[in-house]
Order: sequence, then structure tokens, then C-alpha cells
Amino acid sequence: MYVDSMRFYIPGTSMKSFAADAALVVPVNTLEELVQKEIRALQGLSESVGNSLLRINAARSNYILFTRTGVSLDLPSEIAINGSLLKQVEEVQYLGFILNQNLSWRRHAGMVACKVARGLGM
Repeated sequence: MYVDSMRFYIPGTSMKSFAADAALVVPVNTLEELVQKEIRALQGLSESVGNSLLRINAARSNYILFTRTGVSLDLPSEIAINGSLLKQVEEVQYLGFILNQNLSWRRHAGMVACKVARGLGM
């Protein structure tokens, strides 16, 4: 499946994938815009996946809202794909990086420091 085909469904959205990891990126300025674009993006994703005979495992899928530090966003609606609700998370690991909803690097840097210390026998 050509993942960049998502751009044909909603201008400005994109799909980033590597191996088994994939991220649907929907940049918005307001919560209302997020709800509208998110529904159309997931419909487009479902169609693309369905046309290629692939399936999305909703049990292993989740979503995260990235915001400025100190700004809290709760979606007024639940996000579902193929009838299964997706879990909202505060942090996600993607391609080895730990990203939290405020885009803080603190937890990721701590994980890397622990790995380095372990590798050095400390």
C-alpha cells in the first residue's frame, strides 16, 4: 500500500510508516478541526487498508494528542476504527523514541542514559 495516498483524502495529513510502525499525522489548530479531520482521515485510512486487503489491529492501536506544555486536550468524541475504540495515551514509543503529549524529551533522555550506563557496566 502506498501510504502517502492519505494526502488525497485530506490535504495536510500524512502517513508515516516504518516496518510495522505507522503514524497518521493530522495537524490542526483547533479541537473542532481535529474532530472533523480525524473522522475523515480514519475513514480514508479504513478505505485504503480495506482496498489492499490489509487489516488494522485496533487492540494494538492508540492515539495521542500533541499539545503545548501545560495545555490539556480531551476529545469530546471517542475515536474508533472499524467499530473498535482506540485508546488515548499520554505517551507513545515510536521508532525507539518515547514521545509524550507535550513533546518533552525528559523520559526518552532518561531511558537513553540508563541504557548507556548499563552498557558501560555502571
